[in-house]
Amino acid sequence: MTGADLLGVPPAAGGVSGVLAEIPAGWIIWGLAVDTVNLYWTMLVNGTVMKAPLTGGGAAVTLADQQVGPTAIASDGVNVYWATNASIMKMSVTGGTPTTLATGITYDIAVDATSVYWLTRDRVMKVTPK
Repeated sequence: MTGADLLGVPPAAGGVSGVLAEIPAGWIIWGLAVDTVNLYWTMLVNGTVMKAPLTGGGAAVTLADQQVGPTAIASDGVNVYWATNASIMKMSVTGGTPTTLATGITYDIAVDATSVYWLTRDRVMKVTPK
């Protein structure tokens, strides 16, 4: 598929675009993150955290479900982190049980080698170690 097939907008600098995952009609993708292996996204309406390989060679996988309003997402290649309506969550990129790193109203999220950062309505927050 070329960029002209996606919303009628060609890719910049003559690149080629393609579909990495199909999203069911009516579902809302909210957050998007990437590491060296996978693409990650959150789906707000059904409360899931998903991943798919960057190579496009595999099906999308549900990492977590029944999350309350997952929005922003980040990955450091070892773990994936996401913000919900009331917490910052963490899970291995290979799956498992999500753990809560922090609670409270959260918005955006970012990670570095040692910490997780997020926004509240009036603060920039940090937790170390992640």
